[in-house]
Amino acid sequence: MNDKTELHTGKLTVEAKTMVTEEFDDLLKRCARSANCLPQELVRDALYLAMTGKTFTEHVANDRRSMMALQGPKQGDKGASRGHE
Repeated sequence: MNDKTELHTGKLTVEAKTMVTEEFDDLLKRCARSANCLPQELVRDALYLAMTGKTFTEHVANDRRSMMALQGPKQGDKGASRGHE
Protein backbone atom coordinates (compact mmCIF):
# COMPACT_ATOMS: atom_id res chain seq x y z
CA MET A 1 0.00 0.00 0.00
CA ASN A 2 1.40 3.36 -0.99
CA ASP A 3 -1.42 5.91 -0.92
CA LYS A 4 0.84 8.99 -0.61
CA THR A 5 -0.84 9.92 2.68
CA GLU A 6 0.36 13.18 4.22
CA LEU A 7 0.82 12.52 7.92
CA HIS A 8 1.50 15.12 10.54
CA THR A 9 4.20 14.21 13.00
CA GLY A 10 3.60 14.10 16.69
CA LYS A 11 4.81 12.29 19.74
CA LEU A 12 5.93 8.79 18.86
CA THR A 13 4.14 6.58 21.37
CA VAL A 14 3.55 3.20 19.71
CA GLU A 15 6.34 0.72 19.09
CA ALA A 16 6.36 -1.28 15.83
CA LYS A 17 8.29 -4.53 16.12
CA THR A 18 9.47 -7.30 13.83
CA MET A 19 12.01 -10.11 13.89
CA VAL A 20 14.89 -10.30 11.42
CA THR A 21 17.88 -12.56 10.88
CA GLU A 22 21.27 -11.69 12.35
CA GLU A 23 22.55 -11.12 8.82
CA PHE A 24 19.77 -8.60 8.14
CA ASP A 25 20.40 -6.92 11.50
CA ASP A 26 24.07 -6.49 10.57
CA LEU A 27 23.05 -5.01 7.21
CA LEU A 28 20.62 -2.64 8.92
CA LYS A 29 23.31 -1.46 11.33
CA ARG A 30 25.81 -0.89 8.50
CA CYS A 31 23.24 1.05 6.46
CA ALA A 32 22.28 3.13 9.49
CA ARG A 33 25.94 4.00 10.15
CA SER A 34 26.31 5.03 6.50
CA ALA A 35 23.21 7.21 6.81
CA ASN A 36 24.48 8.69 10.10
CA CYS A 37 21.42 7.56 12.03
CA LEU A 38 20.28 4.85 14.41
CA PRO A 39 18.92 1.56 13.04
CA GLN A 40 15.47 2.31 14.47
CA GLU A 41 15.44 5.68 12.69
CA LEU A 42 16.28 3.97 9.42
CA VAL A 43 13.51 1.41 9.95
CA ARG A 44 11.02 4.18 10.78
CA ASP A 45 11.96 6.09 7.62
CA ALA A 46 11.64 2.90 5.56
CA LEU A 47 8.19 2.13 7.02
CA TYR A 48 6.92 5.64 6.38
CA LEU A 49 8.35 5.56 2.84
CA ALA A 50 6.68 2.22 2.09
CA MET A 51 3.31 3.32 3.49
CA THR A 52 3.10 7.00 2.53
CA GLY A 53 5.64 7.60 -0.22
CA LYS A 54 7.69 9.91 2.04
CA THR A 55 10.12 9.17 4.83
CA PHE A 56 9.37 10.16 8.42
CA THR A 57 12.13 12.75 8.07
CA GLU A 58 10.29 14.27 5.07
CA HIS A 59 7.04 14.42 7.07
CA VAL A 60 8.88 16.22 9.89
CA ALA A 61 10.45 18.66 7.41
CA ASN A 62 7.05 19.35 5.82
CA ASP A 63 5.50 20.05 9.23
CA ARG A 64 8.35 22.41 10.11
CA ARG A 65 8.06 24.19 6.74
CA SER A 66 4.34 24.65 7.32
CA MET A 67 4.94 26.14 10.75
CA MET A 68 7.61 28.47 9.39
CA ALA A 69 5.29 29.62 6.59
CA LEU A 70 2.55 30.38 9.12
CA GLN A 71 4.93 32.41 11.29
CA GLY A 72 6.58 34.28 8.42
CA PRO A 73 10.06 35.78 8.57
CA LYS A 74 11.09 37.59 11.74
CA GLN A 75 12.32 41.16 11.55
CA GLY A 76 15.95 40.16 12.23
CA ASP A 77 15.85 37.39 9.62
CA LYS A 78 15.10 39.69 6.68
CA GLY A 79 18.65 41.05 6.34
CA ALA A 80 20.26 37.70 7.08
CA SER A 81 18.44 36.09 4.16
CA ARG A 82 20.11 38.57 1.80
CA GLY A 83 23.56 37.85 3.21
CA HIS A 84 23.72 40.84 5.58
CA GLU A 85 24.70 40.46 9.22
